[in-house]
Amino acid sequence: MLNQLEAGVVCPEQAALLLGVGSRQLRRLRVRYRQEGAEALVHGNRGRRPVNAADLGAARRVVELATGAYVGCNQQHLTETLAEREGMFLRHSTKLHLKSTRS
Repeated sequence: MLNQLEAGVVCPEQAALLLGVGSRQLRRLRVRYRQEGAEALVHGNRGRRPVNAADLGAARRVVELATGAYVGCNQQHLTETLAEREGMFLRHSTKLHLKSTRS
């Protein structure tokens, strides 16, 4: 879309609408795109562990329990059971990212 915008095929208003961003965000994207090319469109946090991710040991333990002793529990019941029986207090928004540890 930014290539078409630069070539004059689409106007900024159309590009913003099609990309689902506002006109100010489109201007920022366009400036970065001109400076850095397609790399400018990659999110700055790509490849980083989320701030709200559980530590890897806890994440592994939760997965182990969820697929073993507590198999069949829905998310709410699992969260409550882990708190009551295991002393593991997880929020609904806790991310269990295990992929980053695999090579």
